[in-house]
Amino acid sequence: MSILLFFATLLSLVGQATRMNPGCMEEVVENRVRWGQIDLAGGYEGFVALLECEHLNRLVLVSMPDGEMFVGKVGDCAAAQDREMLIGRNFAVDLSWPLAVKYGVVDDVVEGVSVYFLAEMRELVRECY
Repeated sequence: MSILLFFATLLSLVGQATRMNPGCMEEVVENRVRWGQIDLAGGYEGFVALLECEHLNRLVLVSMPDGEMFVGKVGDCAAAQDREMLIGRNFAVDLSWPLAVKYGVVDDVVEGVSVYFLAEMRELVRECY
């Protein structure tokens, strides 16, 4: 099975990438670690936020429209009062400030960003092989 098929099978989200303000994600992550909602176990480049809180602490592969990819850890999720607005904007992922700077999501949103759940990819690999 090709890696492209894995991606096609596991594609979870496609839409806009936005960014958090400098220092905001770090504060959120610090709180969520203290509350026991996430951990700092490695294997990721930085933190991201998704719409659904059920994805907290999961690793995701974020694919930018220019082909660049990185592994992020879900450190935050949308507030209940923001969900409808984010869904209407075709929101996919919110990047921490350092990731936004590195991947060009500082001055405007970026359309066509894909998010894949890595844990599900590992499970599929186990099932297929």
